[in-house]
Amino acid sequence: MPRSALRAAGAVLLCLLATACRLPPAPQAPPEDLLARLVALNDARIPALLARQQRDPASPGCGGIPEPNGLYFPGTTAAFVRDLAAAYCSPQGRHAKSPRLLAGMADAAAYLLSVQ
Repeated sequence: MPRSALRAAGAVLLCLLATACRLPPAPQAPPEDLLARLVALNDARIPALLARQQRDPASPGCGGIPEPNGLYFPGTTAAFVRDLAAAYCSPQGRHAKSPRLLAGMADAAAYLLSVQ
């Protein structure tokens, strides 16, 4: 690489570093009202999510979450577990430490293991 190209690359790098040093620092934690809104939004979804879970032990999809077309995809069930876990672990939420959520997550985990 010619020296002029190295000098140009160095100058660009210095400009980028100088610009980055002037940026304000990112906030350390989201504001409390944002967290409360996120928990409330997730809590509102929980009853509908639980209603979608296949509960019939005779079904090969037991514990899974069917798509509108009736097919089961592990990713949908994994997202279900994620959402229930968030609700279960949020102390300010309506569903914190709910045995119903724990049972739903256990059934979903059993389904995920069965389709591996």
